[in-house]
Amino acid sequence: MNGMVMINSDHDRPAAKIPWLIFLFLAIVFFVANHDWFFSLKGGEDFGTTVDEFTTVVEKGNLVRRIVFLSLGVFGAAFLLSKGRYKLMVKGTLGWLSLLLFCWALLSCVWTEESILTVRRLVLIVMFALAALAVSQRFSPRDLIFWAFFSSAIYLHVGLAAETALGTFHPLTGGYRFAGTLHPNSQGINCALLFFASLFLLNSEGRWRVLLLAIALESLGFLALTKSRTSLACAIITLLLYWLATLPFSRKVAVLLCLTFVISLGLLVGPFILPSFERVVDLGRGGSDSLTLTGRIPLWEQMLPYILERPLQGYGYDSFWTPRHIIEIAKGQNWAVSQGHSAYLDLTLGLGLIGGFVFILIVIVGIRRAFLAQKLSRNMAFGFMGVALLFSALDGFLESIVIMTNQVAFINMVALAMLGFSSQYQSKEAGLSWRRSI
Repeated sequence: MNGMVMINSDHDRPAAKIPWLIFLFLAIVFFVANHDWFFSLKGGEDFGTTVDEFTTVVEKGNLVRRIVFLSLGVFGAAFLLSKGRYKLMVKGTLGWLSLLLFCWALLSCVWTEESILTVRRLVLIVMFALAALAVSQRFSPRDLIFWAFFSSAIYLHVGLAAETALGTFHPLTGGYRFAGTLHPNSQGINCALLFFASLFLLNSEGRWRVLLLAIALESLGFLALTKSRTSLACAIITLLLYWLATLPFSRKVAVLLCLTFVISLGLLVGPFILPSFERVVDLGRGGSDSLTLTGRIPLWEQMLPYILERPLQGYGYDSFWTPRHIIEIAKGQNWAVSQGHSAYLDLTLGLGLIGGFVFILIVIVGIRRAFLAQKLSRNMAFGFMGVALLFSALDGFLESIVIMTNQVAFINMVALAMLGFSSQYQSKEAGLSWRRSI
């Protein structure tokens, strides 16, 4: 691929120049847009939302979210236009694929049946993209890890404070799921990001090692308390794949042979240990249907005909879940649903097979470029980018959260922008020591 990875001679700016004010602004924006202090009170309803609530949100939108994301877009535009310093350049395949997907999303307003909804969603993603692009030029890779750590730690501890204040923090009670200010599945992703950021900072920073280790263990514990099986499984698999990717070739072969042996052994003894294994995987969530992936398989089956109706172009960017479709699908599933519970499925519904395929290519190229950048530069920050992208790619099979306008999607977009675009300002200021095509 004809891209350029460019690394500072000292890897990053000094810690004293970490942009804490921008950190705080971004953390506040995403907290106001996506968090709810009283969310844990919904635990008695299994954190459910009614069909009427979903349709109301789609029809009327959310004024607060519009205001905070408008401020995010203004912030991004101001940074990109400030003194004309930022003249962006595309870095190879990743950058061009990202531009293609963005233009395809904008073009979807031509064929959508819900033009007002599509335009609203496109304005939102433009604001989101402007901010991510600006942050990618303002932050160093090291800054991105620190912001992920900073924001995730705030959201976890504010959530803990909310549950404590509201009297909903009961970790020893059967059926309890830690939510804080988010749905437990979203909180699980937040805890996973905090765990990753803590580990990478622990490996790259010489200071605060005891604190970082404590927070890594804390985030892992709260990840388990969310009982988000998808987030926990994806976090474990992501770290295993990352570790495997960084091993020398000879060790990779040895690991693969061991895995083959373990899988073969599992097939032999599986019938005897399967009941106990299912109880462990269930994480104490009694009554959940693991065989249908908690209702996802029937949902996907019902949604397949909708994809076949408009296979190439889809229904318009993020415009499938209209009140009509929400009501139709809720009747078939007997539960309120406003997302496909799969990032790839929802992208295909919105942008067709073309958009879904381009997105998959972006993810693959982005992960590869991040891991190769770490290998060539020995900068752990690129490893964090690759891990965040890989985790989201895995989690996206069973959740749509990772492509919504939230913290994890923003981190991924910033990482992709860092890997796929550069600027003359960055190149002049960084004192680049080497280049390598990938």
